[in-house]
Amino acid sequence: MASSVHQFKDISDYLNVSNLQVQPKFSDFVMYDWEDINWHACVDDIPYRHHYFELVLEIDTDCNFTVDQFNFTSVHGQNTLFFISPYRLQSCQSGNGLGSHKGFTILFKPEFLHLQSSNTLFLQDFPFFNHLSSPSISLDGQYAEDMIEVFRKIKYEYDNHNVFSREVIKNYLHILLLKGKLLYRHQSPLHNGIGREQEIYNEFMLLVQKHYSEFDAVGEYANHMHISPKHLSETIKNVSGQSALQVIHHARLHHAKALLRQTNMTVSQIAHNLNFNNPDYFSVFFKRHVGESPVTFRNS
Repeated sequence: MASSVHQFKDISDYLNVSNLQVQPKFSDFVMYDWEDINWHACVDDIPYRHHYFELVLEIDTDCNFTVDQFNFTSVHGQNTLFFISPYRLQSCQSGNGLGSHKGFTILFKPEFLHLQSSNTLFLQDFPFFNHLSSPSISLDGQYAEDMIEVFRKIKYEYDNHNVFSREVIKNYLHILLLKGKLLYRHQSPLHNGIGREQEIYNEFMLLVQKHYSEFDAVGEYANHMHISPKHLSETIKNVSGQSALQVIHHARLHHAKALLRQTNMTVSQIAHNLNFNNPDYFSVFFKRHVGESPVTFRNS
């Protein structure tokens, strides 16, 4: 494991380091078919963060990868769609490289679709981009065929681009996001609610994703949202079934687990990264909520 995390601010940075031998046609949107790339150049075991969106359709591969604390092991014949938002911690293990690799990857900057992830409606529109949730959606039967067809259409437009290709690709990308939203609703019914309570929940989740290492009390988030801590706690409980404090703790633990799994940062370094005053308190906090110490969790 590495002690540092690669930060890929531009898509070109990632393509250069990974040496996938992909020739980008746009600076803010890149797509590639897994059968066309240099798999031996996979960024193995190096944790990294993209500063842009990533959509992955996994059809068949022997590559296992991790997103934050979520581990994904390839299963032959299983189709999976991944919606990965910016700044999530990722690492890849490409196996022996002898198996087949079928799938697609799309990388695009927020401005390509004019997405504003800081907007309170963002998680309501695209709930699968929640940093604290698994980014994967399982695809079966007709759903898998539909998604594969959309990816292939985008790839065709990307390869045979003309004056209208960007707009055509944007429309297909919107179709992908909408189809993903429908599938996500079936698999995660929590996010079907609308109204003021859902708006408060969405705003709170966005703030937690942004400030989990700075704010550790419900009151700090409530002040930022200009509502009372009691109202915030009751609303989060009504929508999610969890208290606001549980969500905050979950976010901090989520990041801690990702760093323990994907880097060799010391416990003290991770505690400092999460703004704990001392490593001992972080270890007590972690064991209280996870049931084992950070070191035991890392070695398990």
